[in-house]
Amino acid sequence: MPMTDTQRMLWIDVARTVAILLMVLYHLVFDLQYWYGWSIDVTQGTWFLVGRSAAVLFLILVGVSFVVSARRRTPRQIQWRAFQRSAVILSWAVAITVATYGVDSDTYIRFGILHCIGVSILLLLPLYRLGMWNMSLGILWLAGTPLFMGTANNEFLLPLGRIPLGFVTLDYYPLFPWAGLVVLGAGLGALLLNFHKPIQRSPHALVHILTFPGRHALAIYLVHQPVLLGFLWLLHR
Repeated sequence: MPMTDTQRMLWIDVARTVAILLMVLYHLVFDLQYWYGWSIDVTQGTWFLVGRSAAVLFLILVGVSFVVSARRRTPRQIQWRAFQRSAVILSWAVAITVATYGVDSDTYIRFGILHCIGVSILLLLPLYRLGMWNMSLGILWLAGTPLFMGTANNEFLLPLGRIPLGFVTLDYYPLFPWAGLVVLGAGLGALLLNFHKPIQRSPHALVHILTFPGRHALAIYLVHQPVLLGFLWLLHR
């Protein structure tokens, strides 16, 4: 039975909340290392896993959410929603590119996770109808990534995973392999819809607290770094 607007799979919101918490924790540690010189290595070990876990969970949930949302919409509504959502995300991605270029033109973000999500949503338009087969496609996408990765003479192929020598950036999530996780999530979402019925939104306060960040993930993503940097600046004055 199609879901109504008053029904959600609450576990998706909770999972997205977990991803947000991991992201904020990772960026807090990153800021301490990058801006204040703390002796923390975020490129390996536990903190690297925290950051990657947040990204992997976010991207899989993009695919899951797309399929869940599509189940209660007409094909025309699905297209409009996808284009609208992608346009909003890519607009913010461009804004982040401009802002980070102003901070440091050597390490600014060219194709970060928002760029990847915005493009991946458009890629799902012809793919989501494959249903559970997207799990196989996503696995093949990830497995085939080495065929696309490598070096290039310019930055035009950055979205595909080919980078020029000496390339440095603060955030880089090329379509290979990362969009493969979105496709995998779409297949997983189709599978889960066969077993899980939508749950009426619970009035319990704890459920509302746990799901609130997950329902406002983009807004939190956009403001959390300025908030963290402001907080750390006050502490280090």
